[in-house]
Amino acid sequence: MYNLNKYKEMEDSNKKLAEEQVVVNETVRKPKNVCGTILPIVLLVAVVVLYVLFFTKKEKTASVVAVAGEHSGLVLTVNQDSINVHFVLVEILKQDLEKEVAKYEAELKPKYAAFEEKYRNFEMNYQNNVLTQTQIQNAQKQLMAEKDHLDALSAKYSEIISKKEISVQRELMDSLFNATKRVNEAAFKADYVFATAEGSAIICSNPAYDITKEVIEELNSAYNKTHKK
Repeated sequence: MYNLNKYKEMEDSNKKLAEEQVVVNETVRKPKNVCGTILPIVLLVAVVVLYVLFFTKKEKTASVVAVAGEHSGLVLTVNQDSINVHFVLVEILKQDLEKEVAKYEAELKPKYAAFEEKYRNFEMNYQNNVLTQTQIQNAQKQLMAEKDHLDALSAKYSEIISKKEISVQRELMDSLFNATKRVNEAAFKADYVFATAEGSAIICSNPAYDITKEVIEELNSAYNKTHKK
């Protein structure tokens, strides 16, 4: 009798332990199920945030800004054709260059006209046999010397204009680079800013990442500050 009762007590105790183990197991499993529900929600929120950051247009063009010290992966563009139209310094330098070209042309044109008149007179006198052999030789030497002088003067002025053009282009490019750099560092933090123009290597670009307007504003603002009357 004693043994039967003892056995029954042990059996009841084992059942109780088994029931408690089931409860413990169910309790352990519950957090896994909760995580399985939360994780997709977290991922969905992350995807939405990334979409907003990288693909949504803001009031300011190309508004994706990298955290300081990090690479943004952002690529922006600036259209040089628009810069040439709307940057006030371009027209000013162009007019200065045209004035200098016109000045040299005004100086050379009458000199070449006078030379051509002398040459026509020489040809006419030569054909009419009114010149001696010595006069012909002297006239030819004089005409050749004058022609060489005019050509040298023309070459000199062409070199001056060429150097002036290079100087103008360098000034405009320096202004463009510096203004673009200031705009990018202040507002965008892009890793790259490419220049686009008609005939450039960049075939097409997304207008959402074009900062030409901001660069033109910076160029004209900087020019006006340094050329106040």
